[in-house]
Amino acid sequence: MLASAVIIGSFIFVVFLALLCLLYITYLVDSATGVDLPTSRSAALVVAEIIQAYAPTATHVLDIGSGKGYFVRTLATTSPHLKVLGIEYGFWRWFFSHLFSRQLSKQVRFIKTDMWKFSYKEANPDVVYIYQPWIHMPGLEQVLYEQIKPEAIVISNTTRFPAWEPFAEVSVHPENPEFETLYIYKK
Repeated sequence: MLASAVIIGSFIFVVFLALLCLLYITYLVDSATGVDLPTSRSAALVVAEIIQAYAPTATHVLDIGSGKGYFVRTLATTSPHLKVLGIEYGFWRWFFSHLFSRQLSKQVRFIKTDMWKFSYKEANPDVVYIYQPWIHMPGLEQVLYEQIKPEAIVISNTTRFPAWEPFAEVSVHPENPEFETLYIYKK
């Protein structure tokens, strides 16, 4: 009797470990198929100041490639009047952002979607925030310029659009201005 209980317990433990390994492998594959550029708290606070200065009547902010949702949660906490939508393609990044943001459910929303298939016109954001690698910027420039409303502003962290000229640039760290710059655009 004791031997069969040990065998059953060992089997359950092995199955549990196998499932844990499978989850970890899917997490690694998901992480390898996307880019995770987390926004610093300093940058999120500066973005909140930029929104207050350049779009004081803004109510809806969109974060393209929201990762694990740190920027969205920080902005929602520091600017409670804003509704913040994060879009993310990677399942695990979307899952964790959704999981960690449950207490902000009235203000924050995450959608698992492809940024190239998302309808920016339908989302109708007042502010769009982007922290993407340079390779994505030419395509995003075209899509956003065609789909966002004329009074919306776009804030890009560190990388610029190739043709669209920013009307302002703000250094997140004035003591080291080349480290992290926010580029602000308007149609």
